[in-house]
Amino acid sequence: MRKSENSRASELLKTILNDEDYLVKATMMRACIGSNVPIEMIKAGLNDKHWFVRADAMRACTGRDVPIEIIETGLNDKDYEVRVAAMQACEGREVALEIIEKGLRDRNNSVRASALQACEGREVPIEMIKKGLEDESDCVRVAAIKACKGREDIPLENIKSWLRDIDRDVMRAAMTICSGRKLSLKVIEEWLKDSSECIREAAMRACEGREVPAEIIESGLNDESIDVKQAAANVCDGLNIPINIIEKWLKDDDAYIRLAAMRSCRGRDVPIKIIETGLKDHIWFVKKAAMQACKGREDVPLELIKGGLLDNDFDVRAVALSVCNEYDLSTKIIEEWLKSHSRYLRAAAMETCRGREVPIEIIEAGLKDDYHGVRRAAMELCKGRDVPPEVIEKGLKDDDMVVRKNAMSVLLDYCERDDGFEKVLPRKISDEIELDM
Repeated sequence: MRKSENSRASELLKTILNDEDYLVKATMMRACIGSNVPIEMIKAGLNDKHWFVRADAMRACTGRDVPIEIIETGLNDKDYEVRVAAMQACEGREVALEIIEKGLRDRNNSVRASALQACEGREVPIEMIKKGLEDESDCVRVAAIKACKGREDIPLENIKSWLRDIDRDVMRAAMTICSGRKLSLKVIEEWLKDSSECIREAAMRACEGREVPAEIIESGLNDESIDVKQAAANVCDGLNIPINIIEKWLKDDDAYIRLAAMRSCRGRDVPIKIIETGLKDHIWFVKKAAMQACKGREDVPLELIKGGLLDNDFDVRAVALSVCNEYDLSTKIIEEWLKSHSRYLRAAAMETCRGREVPIEIIEAGLKDDYHGVRRAAMELCKGRDVPPEVIEKGLKDDDMVVRKNAMSVLLDYCERDDGFEKVLPRKISDEIELDM
């Protein structure tokens, strides 16, 4: 945005903040979230008499290096929603421990939970976390458990007791802190024999990102619990499992063992016939893993990717599309796919055009398609390039809301140019079109 435009935008924001209608102000502050608006705007929002305007003003501070005084203002607010937003603004930035301690002393449990969330990934005294673990509120205790992730000073017995907790949120929080925790192989083997499936799953999660004996993985894969099997398959992600074992696993009747085989192929130069076997599987998550193993490879035949794009399962098609985007498809293939009876293949043809200069005829063909996914992608291709006025007009009148929004983005792109959009769209067009954005 040019300097003059930025100045005009600031003036507009000030005008809106002075509006008597609190809904107008609330809408404006909500729009500021995630935007780099001037600090003065946030300060003005924090001084508003309506709590939801102040709360959104505080939320606009998240991810920004705002002065600590602004966060302190939010923490002193009478409304807990504003105080929660103030604590959330502390996440990922350096703040004094006193700020977090103040949040932990708050009378509202949501504020205390947010204070503990701000402790995640930060070196804080264990006493602060223990205080949360002893809290009377479930949501605060769950946040305290999550704040234990990455800490080696939490006794294993505590973790095991949390994993046995009847509260599923507590149990799941304990599960997350086991991922990547450096448990000894002896402890892992011991936990895999436990009667609690949550503890067995936690044992497998603790194996993620490290080399462990094949016997441990197979023990998890042969478990009676699907969650443990899934965790064991995740451990295999990119693991250097011998080819002969992968081939053996692919012949197993258990789908999760076949999934583990395909997961171990990711990022590895395994024979293409192994990936082909996975893509022919009748279970969708095995095919999805096989398609993921195609990423970054240059020796995968396009016909295999095309088969993934035609698959009945959405997840398989989505991964196939991301793999397809790595290919520099020729204009001839794109035109051929655009004539396909499969709407997914036509959509993929348009998606692969992103970031490329394609003939306007291809975009126009995409905008005439009866599948909205193709038209959405076609309209996206218009951004940042000169297109005939009729193309934008067609997008603005489309039945699909996303297509219309994409068309509006193209129009706004023209607005930022010196010649304005009057040069692009005749006045009669802009007068005739009713926009319900």
